[in-house]
Amino acid sequence: LKVDAEAYGKTYLDGKAHSGMADVADQLWDHVKSKVVKALLDNPGYDLVITGHSLGAGTAALISLKVNYESLLARESSTLKEVAVSCFAFAPPPVYFQSEKNEKMQDAMDKIFAFIHENDVVPFMSWDSFRRLFHTIEEVDKFTKLQLLSRPLMAAGLKGIPEEVDKAVMDDHSDSITAKDG
Repeated sequence: LKVDAEAYGKTYLDGKAHSGMADVADQLWDHVKSKVVKALLDNPGYDLVITGHSLGAGTAALISLKVNYESLLARESSTLKEVAVSCFAFAPPPVYFQSEKNEKMQDAMDKIFAFIHENDVVPFMSWDSFRRLFHTIEEVDKFTKLQLLSRPLMAAGLKGIPEEVDKAVMDDHSDSITAKDG
């Protein structure tokens, strides 16, 4: 999970996407494409709904974007040109950014419906927030690995937080957090 939460970006569909989920989306689409196309050809008049939860929701959203933005069904068969492709994403993390949206991408994005629990923070975290959170966790772990019994006591406020842990959490580490571009 931590590898996914590091949220490195890569160029994807004329924008940037979460590299791990973009790779999975591409691999998954390649794996199911022929079956999806066959099912749609065998059942004229049906549409395609892609869905997922959490990381699966992010992947589902990227597949939906890809299929719509690149008109992948119409490329497979002209009879699939009218198939509506939509996505219902439950608790999706942020997975895609395009600084200059075009009409075709906006149309693809409009077909994605995200459902988020009112208290779920993950869908609202930026990639940078994820990287900072996990960098902080690594810093805290360095100081508390040998103090496993102290962790719950500190979390409950029953034991003071060591000064070096407080400093590690509160310091700005932006210069030590590097982004990768695949």
